[in-house]
Amino acid sequence: MFCWQCERNSGSTCRQPRQDFSQAGCLSNLLLATLKGLGAIAELSRSISKTDRLADRFLTLALYATLTNVNVDVLSLASLIDLAVDHQRRLLWELPQTILLSTLPPRALLEPGPTLADKLALGSKHYPNKLEPINIVFLRQTALYGLKGLAAYVYHAAKLGYEDDSLYAFVEHILARSLDSSLTEAAWLDLALLVGEKNLTAMELLDKAQALSFQAPEPTKVKLGTTKGPAVAINGHDLRDLAQLLTQAKKMGVNVYTHGEMLSAHAYADLSHHLAGHYGTGWPYHSQELNDFPGPIIFTANCFSKPDSGYLERSFTVGPVAWPGVRHLEPSAAGQLDFSPALSLALALGGFAEDQDGETVEANWNWSAIFRAKDIILSQVREDLIQLLSSEDDNEWPQSGSSQELARTGLAPIDTVLLTLTCGKSRLYEPKIAQVLSLPTVPRPTRTGKSSGRG
Repeated sequence: MFCWQCERNSGSTCRQPRQDFSQAGCLSNLLLATLKGLGAIAELSRSISKTDRLADRFLTLALYATLTNVNVDVLSLASLIDLAVDHQRRLLWELPQTILLSTLPPRALLEPGPTLADKLALGSKHYPNKLEPINIVFLRQTALYGLKGLAAYVYHAAKLGYEDDSLYAFVEHILARSLDSSLTEAAWLDLALLVGEKNLTAMELLDKAQALSFQAPEPTKVKLGTTKGPAVAINGHDLRDLAQLLTQAKKMGVNVYTHGEMLSAHAYADLSHHLAGHYGTGWPYHSQELNDFPGPIIFTANCFSKPDSGYLERSFTVGPVAWPGVRHLEPSAAGQLDFSPALSLALALGGFAEDQDGETVEANWNWSAIFRAKDIILSQVREDLIQLLSSEDDNEWPQSGSSQELARTGLAPIDTVLLTLTCGKSRLYEPKIAQVLSLPTVPRPTRTGKSSGRG
């Protein structure tokens, strides 16, 4: 989790605490190990024509929770581990004993123990094995991290009522293969590439789910100003959660603002008409921006940084997200969320004291809009009117001198188009970023890829 994925890793492991995340890292490792076993058991069940949608949906939710900056609450992670074991036992009960004895990998069954101390002790043993050939370790981890992203797409699509059984089967298959110590470097390379291919299938499913649920996304003028009255901000990627919040907020007279990665919600007509505007930029700047927001903030997905004391008590999490000390809203059995605790707080706080005009920016050029403008873009490139197309993974903390920081500070050349791959669009839309003068139909930056929500 944190120490393994962080680009500033200093070689620490979950047994050598790094900040406050050592225990969460251990439990995240243990949760993943338990999910590998559940995946293997579910794949066995599938081999005798027994599929279990409850287990499938849980796998995607729990894998999502192990992504960086999603869930660092030890009690929440411990609960997910217990739920994974419950699903294992339920599926095992229905399997013939002969199949279990002959085909279930020996490492598939874990006994995490009932206490938090038991789980932490076992979790410390499930860090990637550095005694294995390093290429196999890296390729397996690449496949597993890719699988976590795929699980996030599938999770969001399923909440909108769109599911693909072949993707659930694939999740089970990769988790089961991760328990096979006989797989070679070549085999893991093939599996890692296959995970990348299946991610495209999952993205296509999510893109379809969101377009059919809220109308096809289009480049949109987004208001950055504020309106007098009670306010709530929502961050992340979950459009289903946003739709539920909008319905409930309208009844209570609370204005809803998107924040951070939820900027893309404005591209969907069925949502944008009910939004008051957009507030703030990306997750690296939470502490600078959210302290000044006069209402509660709801976090629905990853890119959640440690909340400052100034807005900790105004923060809420939903879905796979959890943070120590932050209130978590649980859905009903039907998947409905009750946002009344956050909305009641918004009313009590009062929100913005007056209207404040702000810039209006164009955002949300997703893949379909870029494709429609491809001839214009290619023509400008051939004529050297666009000097550079810079593409980067901008989901990490912005580094000094990077193209995204040059753009954010207004220092990028005027003839530069930045193609962002993940969440950079949420912090690169600022008014100081001018459009390319020779290409007025395509603002910079332009987002071409996906994070765990939309593209």
